[in-house]
Amino acid sequence: MTEKHIHVIRNNLGEIRFYFLAQGPNFFTLYSNHQATLPDFTVCIASAGCCPVGWRRLKSRCYYLSSEKKNWSESRENCIREESDLVIIDSKEEQLFLNGLGDNLKFWIGLTDSEQEVAWKWVDGTNCAQFKSFVHSPNRPFIESWSDMICSLTNQWVCESTARV
Repeated sequence: MTEKHIHVIRNNLGEIRFYFLAQGPNFFTLYSNHQATLPDFTVCIASAGCCPVGWRRLKSRCYYLSSEKKNWSESRENCIREESDLVIIDSKEEQLFLNGLGDNLKFWIGLTDSEQEVAWKWVDGTNCAQFKSFVHSPNRPFIESWSDMICSLTNQWVCESTARV
């Protein structure tokens, strides 16, 4: 991050702080009422954009690991509501990053054969010849860490989106 970007971030935070301080005794009420509409982003990396609070970054992508469990369809719907989608794993680096989210986690990724049995596709429509709606198991390497699961079972999930500039 360059000095220019740090300066811009400091100025924006200063303006937000000044706005709320100018509200005097109404500060906490105003803050509580508007907290959901305030920008909710962590520190940005100038060349890669910003990820929302609670999301994790890998290069220019943001990832959210849910704390609750839902079936595959509900998990995907949740990601879409967050302007993202279930994660599409397209590199070993990304798989290793996901492995690092926690020990013995099982979570939904964006692979399904819901249109045609054994015709595996990622949620963006690209083909994947061998797999379905999988959960992740960190005790096995790369693709072997995926397991075919019944979509009606509940698991955590991982959403993926592009960092916002």
